[in-house]
Amino acid sequence: MTDDSALEDLPVGTLVVVGALLLAALTLPTFAPGTGPEEPDANNGTIVTPDGTELEEVNRGPIDGLNVLPGSHLMDDSPTVHASTGAQTMRVETTTVDGEPALNLSDDRTHDGRWVAVPTEWFKGAYGEIPSVARIAHEESGTYTEPLQVRGDSAAFYVRGFSTNTVTFGGELVIQDRPATDGTRHTYQLDSRESVDNVSINLTGVENTATDSASRTASAGDTLEIDVGGTTAPRDETVTLTGVETTAPGSASLGTLSNGDTLGIDVGGNQNPENAQVTLTGDSTTSNPRSGSGTISPGETLATLDSSAFDNRNAEVSITGTSNVERTKSGSAGWVTGGSSNSFTIDTSDIDQIGSITATIDQPNSYNTNTEVLIDGTSFGTRGTSSGTGTETHTWDEGSVSVDDTTTITFSDTGGSANYQAPDGDSTGLTIASDAPHNIVATANGGGGSVSLGSGGSGSLSITSDTTAITLTADGDGTIEASASWDEIIATEDPSVSIGGSTVSHSGYLAPGETVTKPITLSPGSNSLTASTNARGVGVDVSWTEITATEDPSVSIGGSTVSHSGVLAPGETVTESVSLTTGSQSADISTDGEVDVSAEWMEVTQTRDPVVELNGNTVSHSGTLNDGETVSLDANASWVQEGTNNITVSVGDGSYSGAGPEPKVELEYRHDLESPRTVLYESEALTERYNVTKTYTNQIADATLRIPHARDVFSMRSVEYRLNESGSWSSVPQYATNLSGTTLSVDVSEVAGNPVPAGTTVEIRSAGSRVDVRDGEISVQRATPVGFDLNSRIQLDSWSSGSYLEVGETAQGELTHYATNESYPTESDYVELYSDGEQRFYAPNATSGSTLTLQTLSARVSPDHNSMRVRVPDGVNATRPRFVVEPASVVGDSWSVEYVAGTDGEYYAAVDKNGDRLGGAEKPSAIEVSRDDVGLVEIVAAEPPTPGTDTVGGGVFATLTTGNLPSLTVLFGGVAMLFVAGTRPAASRDAIDGLGASLGGVVGQVPRVGPALGSALESAVSSVGSALVSVGENRLLSGAIAAAVAVAAGQAGLYQVGSEAGAILAVGGIAVGSLYVLREAGEFTTARWIAIVAVAGVVAIQGLGEGDLLAQFVNSDAFLIAVLIAGYAAIQLVREYRQNNDPNDDRPQIVIGGRFNSGDDQEGSD
Repeated sequence: MTDDSALEDLPVGTLVVVGALLLAALTLPTFAPGTGPEEPDANNGTIVTPDGTELEEVNRGPIDGLNVLPGSHLMDDSPTVHASTGAQTMRVETTTVDGEPALNLSDDRTHDGRWVAVPTEWFKGAYGEIPSVARIAHEESGTYTEPLQVRGDSAAFYVRGFSTNTVTFGGELVIQDRPATDGTRHTYQLDSRESVDNVSINLTGVENTATDSASRTASAGDTLEIDVGGTTAPRDETVTLTGVETTAPGSASLGTLSNGDTLGIDVGGNQNPENAQVTLTGDSTTSNPRSGSGTISPGETLATLDSSAFDNRNAEVSITGTSNVERTKSGSAGWVTGGSSNSFTIDTSDIDQIGSITATIDQPNSYNTNTEVLIDGTSFGTRGTSSGTGTETHTWDEGSVSVDDTTTITFSDTGGSANYQAPDGDSTGLTIASDAPHNIVATANGGGGSVSLGSGGSGSLSITSDTTAITLTADGDGTIEASASWDEIIATEDPSVSIGGSTVSHSGYLAPGETVTKPITLSPGSNSLTASTNARGVGVDVSWTEITATEDPSVSIGGSTVSHSGVLAPGETVTESVSLTTGSQSADISTDGEVDVSAEWMEVTQTRDPVVELNGNTVSHSGTLNDGETVSLDANASWVQEGTNNITVSVGDGSYSGAGPEPKVELEYRHDLESPRTVLYESEALTERYNVTKTYTNQIADATLRIPHARDVFSMRSVEYRLNESGSWSSVPQYATNLSGTTLSVDVSEVAGNPVPAGTTVEIRSAGSRVDVRDGEISVQRATPVGFDLNSRIQLDSWSSGSYLEVGETAQGELTHYATNESYPTESDYVELYSDGEQRFYAPNATSGSTLTLQTLSARVSPDHNSMRVRVPDGVNATRPRFVVEPASVVGDSWSVEYVAGTDGEYYAAVDKNGDRLGGAEKPSAIEVSRDDVGLVEIVAAEPPTPGTDTVGGGVFATLTTGNLPSLTVLFGGVAMLFVAGTRPAASRDAIDGLGASLGGVVGQVPRVGPALGSALESAVSSVGSALVSVGENRLLSGAIAAAVAVAAGQAGLYQVGSEAGAILAVGGIAVGSLYVLREAGEFTTARWIAIVAVAGVVAIQGLGEGDLLAQFVNSDAFLIAVLIAGYAAIQLVREYRQNNDPNDDRPQIVIGGRFNSGDDQEGSD
């Protein structure tokens, strides 16, 4: 149950302290110093005096806040001066020192150092240019030198202290023309020549080269004109032949060829032509008269036409006659008496219609009769006979009657009663006749037409190329005599041509003028073509594209020949050296086809007869100066004059006509003005910095700067530049720097322009990493340029087995260093790594004079505690780094390794020589390993472990594999028994007494001394056990012992707890401990306890995540819950405050029996 009634001063103070801790945790990262390297201050550090005095540390401060001195503080001829301090007390007057203009600066009241700025115009008027340095002579401190820094229209220098200072300015006038051409002129101003001394003119030969060439596309017999300039024989002369392929259209019209005709085709070029094709054209047609005739029945074909004919035209059909079908009946039909009839049957299978019947009637009586004929019962007409006429023949043809295959003919007598008798034995007594063919129609199939011809005559019939038959149809039976005629058209049919072993053809007819085009194969030269056709001729046209490639090209010049045998494919080149001479020459070209010919050479112009004229005084060198050869010309300082000085350079004998590179010479003209230039130099423990400022008063080409770093500088951290003292510093490109040994060369023209414009101020600052040598000396033979991995060659000038190199603060100091290409046995080399980042490289087998190359692993190895050693075997691989891990002073320390060359997001593992995994992590996280006595370690890409997989270095449970479990069991088991004993003190004491009695009894069995020893042992066990039980009863003391044991075990490396687990355990321990302490003290309230736990949690989160986790927590939804809990705690605090300030709280408390917060009542009433 919570007691909210009591609030003492102490808990309130505790909450105040807790709030202060929270504020400190929140603000500490904000105010913590940065870990990055500080930018060097160009105005502070160490200067070098020209007279060799010791280095002096000077804190100059920034050049700002300059105030102008009042005019009353200046002499009439003094320039306007600005100062950073003491402007109201400082005095300036002009003077001379050794005949040179100088300034006298004095300040009798303010003696602090300050920046002083003087107009650049005053310098130019007094010295002809802006000097490089200021020499300050202090009346007490002696003379020192400061660089002048040009800032716009003024130049500033630092005066370190004041009473009276005399300032002189000087430097060296240098004109470097690299190179100068014929007629180059330099001009500079000089107001006084008294300071001029040591005039020197150096000329250096320049071999000016330029590449020239000549080319053309040539055919056989052409020439290539070559004109070589320069003053001496050219170099690198080559002739290149390049294959060319030209094309031209070709064609042949062979006219109309008949079957079997053969003609030749000439194809130009020297390669198989492209796009070769033949066009076949149909020939004109001819007519072939055709006819057909015969006697046919209706429906039959009169004429058959050729189905393969190209066409059929002009058909005529003529009918010359027709005939019908007759059937006769022999014998008598019998007597037909009046009113009777007689019938008989006749075969009419080949007659469709009966058109007439003819019969002979025998009439012996003298009666007139009428005889009717019926065909299948249909009357066909009646005929009468005269009496007594005897035999009469009559024909019935009143129409047509259709009949079947068998027809019944009936004769009926419609006269009187006389009897009629047909002639007996008359074989032609009855004749039946069909209708002759009529309504005759001639028809042509295959899309042809038809023509009606009636019963005879002729007519024209339309026919087509598909017509194969002319058919006659008609009404009636019988035959038709007819004839037909037509014209059969003949055209080009199935044409083909054979050429070069291949044949192309067209199946079928080609109409007149109709064309078909097909590809063919041709070859260069003569090709034979043969035509074939089934009818008529065929027109043949052939076309192609001629291909002419370069074949057997050669070029001859100056006794040298460049050639190629065979075809030189398009774009294929042949290059060979030739000998050329200066002047004009021709190259003779031979080739089959065209060829691209190009000649290249390097023209060389040397320095000949250079002359330098200084204000009308000339010095010269006669002859040729080889490239790089330098001569010094005698010059006199008296030639230099006040005012304008002109320097003119002439080179060459005047014969240069513009052909080839112009002659050049390097000029270096210089004379002293006063004192040499100085640079700002800073030397730190492990860094050497230079800050060089140069103002180019004249335009300078190919300007360079050399910085001689110390011999123990083995890599460059940075090289930066700034122009005209404005803007930010920028890195000098790698290609503009060159590191030779430890001397850094900077190509100023690459950053300031080439040439560097006059008036440009260039600032170069460099930082070189030095190695800290303990008990030895080294020199760097090859330093590592900026931006490159460490690869420095060093010599151990003085070395012993205990010497080592401090390399932890180098440009790649966080990476593990190792040596390679050693000149001594390397099996003992190692680097010792410390948990604070220190790194020491040892080479016990090396001696003085040994050399090695220092490099770094692509891994960052760091012990968690104490130190460890790492050796790198030979043949280390950047993609799978291998190294040997050994303990140093303490065995079993944990460590971590980060594989910097890996890919972010990829999982990497550290494995031992057996391939067993020591630890793993996903890059960029570091791999944690629990022990340092693992030997050979290799970093490999691996699959992430499945949940629950244990590896060496896996936390507390790593004791299962490292052998610390028994020790941990004894330690924490003893602490647990101490807590148990304190919980049940009486039973624990009884158990201890029993154990002591048992042990005493056992020892008491020993003869003579046993009883005494047994009694002593029993008493000792009882006393010690009772004391331990008493300790266990004191919860606060027991908790302290448990905490001490846990901390000691962790420090001894018996177990490892990660940062996250440690934070959780710490917060949990604070929560439980504060609950116990508050309750024991009787000061527990919910608000107090929540406040303590909250502060502990915030501090843990802040320390664990460096501020990021806390920020994420504040931005998360869980922050609302924390605010509600904090609000509740605040309300509880207010309640406690009100309760503690309530007058009723002063009422006396009466306790009957027991102590406050006591669980028993053994002490009675007080």
